Amino acid sequence: MVAIIVVIIAVILILAGLVHIGVLETGFTGKTLWDWMEVFGIPVVVVIIAGVFSLMVKKAEQRNEAQREIDTDRAREITLRTYLEVMSNLILVKNLTTSEEDSPERAVAHAHTFMALRNLDGPRKSVLLQFLKESRLIDKGKNIISLNLANLDRANLSNVDLSGTCLSGATLKDADLYSANLSNADLSYTVLVGADLWGADLSNADLRNADLTDALVKREQLDKTGDISGALLPKEIEDTPEVQED
Repeated sequence: MVAIIVVIIAVILILAGLVHIGVLETGFTGKTLWDWMEVFGIPVVVVIIAGVFSLMVKKAEQRNEAQREIDTDRAREITLRTYLEVMSNLILVKNLTTSEEDSPERAVAHAHTFMALRNLDGPRKSVLLQFLKESRLIDKGKNIISLNLANLDRANLSNVDLSGTCLSGATLKDADLYSANLSNADLSYTVLVGADLWGADLSNADLRNADLTDALVKREQLDKTGDISGALLPKEIEDTPEVQED
């Protein structure tokens, strides 16, 4: 914008100079350089003011956007820290891991988990899920917290160990599960649309009725699963090339 304004002013000054020395004929005689500056002065000032104002608005929008991103990231960090504090208290003080199935402790833990997942970004969802795994709250067959319908979309779970966990019914759209350990995991009824499963260990994983539409996965991985009946598979599944012996 500044460059455009400078060019406009330069062009006007050049034209005015050419008219003044008689190179250009305009039909207006006797005009001095200052006369021409007065003629073009107001439009030039308007253009300059408009350009400067536009530049200021753009800069302000950029600063506001950057501040919004900072505020959003700070809010997510607070959400995660608060969640970990609440859950730690439920585990260590309220004995969540030995609580009854319909206990208030489990209801509170379930509510806090779903609220946190709704507001967290991919990397922080990964931290939350690893906390649940390490705290033995989502063990397959005896999970304390059900993740059915939990929002794990775009979670960054690359190289994460989720073996033997129960993720049944969770939504993992566009999740990064590259090289994740999902062996013996319950992934039944999960939504894995667009998820990256390349290199993930799916040995004996339960993928019944899972939705793997557009997921990145190889045939060799699917062949190692425990059960894949009723699952929606990707239209294109890459086969692992066979090694030919000499």
